[in-house]
Amino acid sequence: MEFPPAFVQRMRDQGLDPDSLYSSRTRKSIRFVSRQNPEVAHLVHGLEKVKWWPSAYWIDDVRTFSKKKEFKRGLYYIQDPVSILPVLAMDLKGKILDMCAAPGTKSVMISELSGERIFVNDSCASRIRILEMNLRKYGCNYQLSRKSGLELAGRYDSILVDAPCSGEGMVNKKDKVFSLWSESRVKRLAVRQAELLKHACSMLNSGGSVVYSTCTFESEENESVVECVAKETGTAVEKLSFKNVRYESSDFGVRIYPWHNNTGGFFIAKLRKE
Repeated sequence: MEFPPAFVQRMRDQGLDPDSLYSSRTRKSIRFVSRQNPEVAHLVHGLEKVKWWPSAYWIDDVRTFSKKKEFKRGLYYIQDPVSILPVLAMDLKGKILDMCAAPGTKSVMISELSGERIFVNDSCASRIRILEMNLRKYGCNYQLSRKSGLELAGRYDSILVDAPCSGEGMVNKKDKVFSLWSESRVKRLAVRQAELLKHACSMLNSGGSVVYSTCTFESEENESVVECVAKETGTAVEKLSFKNVRYESSDFGVRIYPWHNNTGGFFIAKLRKE
């Protein structure tokens, strides 16, 4: 497919080659919900482990694994393994909020690892049905709200803002991504993302933290948002590190490109209230 000329220029301004971004092989994984302790030897025989999570395994045949009885029973989740990392960056203690949660990939893992009742929110009516289905299927302890993130109130110790974005990092869905892509949409999204992140920071208890993530390559939606919100809210941007993961780090977050780990593209940052 042909990329929009404005997108090509934006990527080149960041020193990126659009063709390289979308030519890497990407793979999905299955991640077992460990607290259910399933007998899974027959499922993982011959599969390679995802190095950054002990109960995740690379798969190439998503269709087959989506039809297995173990999947229907909620023993494992099918996901891009890069989506594990925002959860690993969180402080999974105290009162926890997943602000933009649908379809629930990260909410399920947050619930599993924290062992606590979590607060889950999304404003998209069409996606909330899938979100609630996943929360129930995987036995999560949760309280669900259906509001704009900007309408939420309360105090939290840990918040995930997996923000709506232009989706350029979903390289396996590039045709869908670029059917919607425009410079004006990127700009609108960046404004919305900054609003969401700023509001999340305002709801933090002292010492609490927000993890901000997107699946786009746009610096306007990533580093620029984090830098602006950190200055406006007085929060500190924390340095992130992940074991057994290839990534690029800056003062305002971590970037993961498709060629780093054969995953989709991702951006992750963490801000803490002093």
